[in-house]
Parts: sequence; C-alpha cells; structure tokens
Amino acid sequence: MTGKFIFALYVCLALTEYSIGRGIFRRACVEGDVVHDECGRRCQCENGNLVNCCRIRKEFTSMTHEERVRYINTVLKASNDSAFKTEYEDLLLRHKKVFHKGIHSRGKVFLPWHLWYILQYEDLLRRVDCMVTVPYWDWSAVAADPWSSSMWNTGNDGFGGDGDPNANYCVKTGPFRDPVWSYPLMGYKRACLQRIFRLKAEDSTEEQPGLIVAGTEAVDDLMMIQASSISNFEETLRVNLHGIVHDAINGTMCCENAAYAPEFFLHHGFIDKLWWDWQSKGDEYMYHEFFNDQTEQMIDTDYNPREFLNLNKVPGDAGVVCAAYEEKIAMNFVI
Repeated sequence: MTGKFIFALYVCLALTEYSIGRGIFRRACVEGDVVHDECGRRCQCENGNLVNCCRIRKEFTSMTHEERVRYINTVLKASNDSAFKTEYEDLLLRHKKVFHKGIHSRGKVFLPWHLWYILQYEDLLRRVDCMVTVPYWDWSAVAADPWSSSMWNTGNDGFGGDGDPNANYCVKTGPFRDPVWSYPLMGYKRACLQRIFRLKAEDSTEEQPGLIVAGTEAVDDLMMIQASSISNFEETLRVNLHGIVHDAINGTMCCENAAYAPEFFLHHGFIDKLWWDWQSKGDEYMYHEFFNDQTEQMIDTDYNPREFLNLNKVPGDAGVVCAAYEEKIAMNFVI
C-alpha cells in the first residue's frame, strides 16, 4: 500500500465515540470537520481525535424549548439538590460578600472578575448536566419592551414574570416562583425572588428616550469605540448598559443579593459577550494594557485580570477552558 492510501484509510476508519442522551453513537471523525463531543462542546477533528473543544453559549430566547427547559431544570437541581445546594449557595454568596469591594466600581476588575464568576457558575451547572452552558439574554433587541420577551415566560421554559405588588413583589409565576423556590439570607431565613419591572418607557434615561434598557443603537455605538478609548468603552458598558438592566428588573437584581436572581447570569452573559465582540476586533482590543498591566489578584480569586482576557483560553479547575458565544442566528456545525 502507498503511504497516501494508508493515511486515507486511517482517516476513513478513525471514529470518535460520544453520547447523545443515553445512547452511545460512533461517528466518523473526518479530518478538519467540526463536530460536537458528548458534552456539546464544539471541537475540531485532527488525526482521529477531537481537539480545541469549546463550550458554546447561546442566546436564551433563540434556544429550542428543550434547551431552555434543560437549562432551567439544571439551575433548579443545582439550587435544590443536596448534592449541589451548599456549593451553589456558597458561590452566589461570594458575589454578595465582595459586592462593595471594588468588583463594580473598579473598571479594571469588573469585566474580568465577572467573566471568572460566570465560569465558576457554569462549571457547577455542568457537573449537574455537562450539556449545559450559561446562555445570555440579548435585551438590546427588545429594549422598548423587554418584558414582552419570551425570557419571562411563565411556563417551564422561562424565568417567570414580574413580582406581585400584593405579595411584597415576590415572583409568583414560573419555575422560580414563591414559595417553591427561595434563596438564603442570614441565619436560617430565606427570601423569595423579587422583581419590580420598570413598566413604562417614559421612566427610561435621557440617553435612551423611549427605551427601558439600552437598545441596538447603543450597542452599535459601543462597538465603534476605539481601543485607544478603552476606559470609555469599559465605563459605558459597566455603568450605562450593565447598570440600567439591573435597575429595570429591580427587586433582587438591584441589590447586593443580585447573583441569587437566576436572570443575573444571563444578563452578565450578554455583558461578557459584548466585551468579547469588542475584543475580537484585534489584539489591541483584547490585550490592552488597561487590563494587561494589572499585577494584583482579583478579589476572592487566585487570578490576575490579565488571565481572563481571552474567553477562548481561560484557566479552569481542570486546565484551560475555551468558551464562545453563538449569535442569535444558529450556526451550521456538523453534529
């Protein structure tokens, strides 16, 4: 046999075994193909092996009904199952403990710290179900009426709706409704999830007239900021776009208990995606000295901000982790 024939035969016979649901399938791993592994990571096929595997984070309202239910059920299990509950609540408590210690007021910490924090949350959820990643919610697409979004469906594929003004604004609909779901306070006390939606567009800021949260035009303007004005980019994203959504949802999302609100991570997922989109314009955006020159560890972590600049290559408990954001229009990968 010739060398070329043997190599071709090897490629044709190279198989990658992975699972879908409870069944085990064997699929040809064709050189150069993009496939998904048993945990849904997007990988490249190289010499019969899956390499460069990357977690894919999707926009929540673009996910299928099954994907949405799977994510919400995973959060419910992590927050209620005794095998995960303590770790889940301890992780969310960490955000509360450092809430007033610079993670929101120090511009050089806010974005990398929350990138790290989303990853910790995602790692925990993936121990419950390795097919799950933390999705994001693109609120800019529904800025004039964000409460009409299917994000707030009251069935098993949404986060429930507004709080009940006759019940201390506790959420009474959806999977996280009171008294079915709660989060811990001091001691043995627990609290309901609260929301007080900003219901009128006229309540919005002068910068965004007619909109409840920042819209697509504001996002487009953000993306136009040059790397040389990174401090302007960071402050606009942190204060104007990030802060106004917390304020608009209000309730639990608008206090030091914010991380206990399940929607917290979808909101911060979109903030992280906007940062990633901007970074992807070039190395001068991704590795700017604004972050890269930091020498102090981020509070309550073992890491420096510069270690959390490239989402495709961040440190994790089991080695380097790659994550990537999928646009709202589904991407065509081989599965």
